[in-house]
Amino acid sequence: MPPKVVVADQKATDIEMERDLLSGLNANVVKTDATSERELIQDALDATAIIVDGYAPMSKRVLDELDQLQVIARAGIGVDNIDVDAATANGVSVVNVPDVSFGNVATHTLALLFACIRKIPLYNERVRSGSWDWKAEKPLFSLEGKTLGVVGFGSIARSLVERLEGTGVDVIGYDHSASRSELQKYGVSKVSFDELLQQADFHSIHVPLTESTEHLYDESTFERIKPGAIIVNTARGGIVDEEALYHAIDTGVISMAGLDVLSQEPPEDSPLLSLDEVIFTPHIAWYSEETITQLRQRATEEVNRVLSGNDPLNPVNTLVASS
Repeated sequence: MPPKVVVADQKATDIEMERDLLSGLNANVVKTDATSERELIQDALDATAIIVDGYAPMSKRVLDELDQLQVIARAGIGVDNIDVDAATANGVSVVNVPDVSFGNVATHTLALLFACIRKIPLYNERVRSGSWDWKAEKPLFSLEGKTLGVVGFGSIARSLVERLEGTGVDVIGYDHSASRSELQKYGVSKVSFDELLQQADFHSIHVPLTESTEHLYDESTFERIKPGAIIVNTARGGIVDEEALYHAIDTGVISMAGLDVLSQEPPEDSPLLSLDEVIFTPHIAWYSEETITQLRQRATEEVNRVLSGNDPLNPVNTLVASS
């Protein structure tokens, strides 16, 4: 029987690309807009493979029901919506596309940082409401001579540092796995997290959401942070305790924040929405038209490799890595 491949990826407005790439397997490729466990189980019950975005809930409950499933392909980097342990226990390969969108994310991070430093959205709103007053959002400070602290030093952080060259910003970095020499290659000084909190004027978050990074920025963090700091988060919303961030902004500990990600997306009743000092974008740091095409193509090619009996290029779980 030909394999059934379910595309649960909101980026795929049609599935012609996936059908073309899997034509050699004579695969039955279907699309679902499921966003709940119940809907996903119903639409993918007899699936051999599933291609997902960051919103399809690949939980243990779902995986236990999909007993024909061989591979989950994440059309992106993060796999926090996939229970990788449950997939491994069920003999399901998990793969992702880790190296496509980091340039876009670095660019978006820089855009949010600059918008916060210069308070561009606030001035834009004032001009539109009839005010033409350079003093309205005082104080503004120069970029030169300030210190950026990058939390995590993977591909996105490295791309960000490259984009900052020539701006006069000093960069320090905290990463428990990257060596001091790796950071030094990019002109970045490796520091502890506490040292970063004490020294950084700007914070850029680039770690995955794990048990150890959830609420890394919490009330105790904001008590130790350099007053007046700016935070930009294009990683995952759960890394920042949003109630603690609200209090830190409300009391002036944090001057501005640029958030592309939130703990709940879309947000419901988040107190941060009431603050002018927070610039939001709707989880678009990864996005460009070129990236959509590449993510869909690469994820589908990984499905093709696994279903053809070959090793994938980007395995996530040990089941695949040891095959």
